[in-house]
Amino acid sequence: MKNLPLLGRTLALVAVIVPLIALFIYVGLRSGPLAPVAVTVVTVESRAATPALFGIGTVEARYTYKIGPTPAEDRQL
Repeated sequence: MKNLPLLGRTLALVAVIVPLIALFIYVGLRSGPLAPVAVTVVTVESRAATPALFGIGTVEARYTYKIGPTPAEDRQL
């Protein structure tokens, strides 16, 4: 009779984990990195290219980052 509670807990745990794994796989295949990519097909048309915006000005970067090597004495082993 002692094995019966352990078997019941195991079955309950499996009954919870298996649907969660199935849901995780379903979400990964539908909206994750393995999801199908939507493809739009259009016919090619010939049109003239006209500028939508023009002017003279200065362009500045929004963010600036300093990138370089890390000194050896700062690393912890």
